[in-house]
Amino acid sequence: MTPQTAVAAWSTCHLIVHQTHLPSGETVVQAAVAQPSGSISRGFAEKRTSLGALMSSVASKMNADGDEATIADRVPTKNGYLVVTDRRVIWADQKKTGSVGDVACHFEFDEIETVTIGDGGGMSNKLLSVSFADGSSVDLAVAKGQKPDELHAAMCKAIS
Repeated sequence: MTPQTAVAAWSTCHLIVHQTHLPSGETVVQAAVAQPSGSISRGFAEKRTSLGALMSSVASKMNADGDEATIADRVPTKNGYLVVTDRRVIWADQKKTGSVGDVACHFEFDEIETVTIGDGGGMSNKLLSVSFADGSSVDLAVAKGQKPDELHAAMCKAIS
């Protein structure tokens, strides 16, 4: 991804999310496409437990391993748009076309304890580690062209 493409992708995400998913007065601060680490294995685990979905009242409170659901379990297993607004952090689905889909979940600032950034194990990604108030955490791979350092700074400022 070229720097121009990355800027265009961020701008498109910013505009689409802002126009279609936010209540009046809420403003996008920073956004990026992110991929949950281990998303492939998490997806398989969820498929193995799909029978449990028949008992919706129980399944909604349990994660793929059968444990009590955590804040981190709300993060979907597929790529999405991580959006920091002036009020909360949103995870919006990414459609197959690359456009912004529905809001899958959101996190209030007080649900997020810490956010750290590190090397994503490859030349093109950085790893954003988010720790939640209930002790759970999730690692998100963010392409360097998607401005992960700016996303990290925006999240840190929002939760401080």
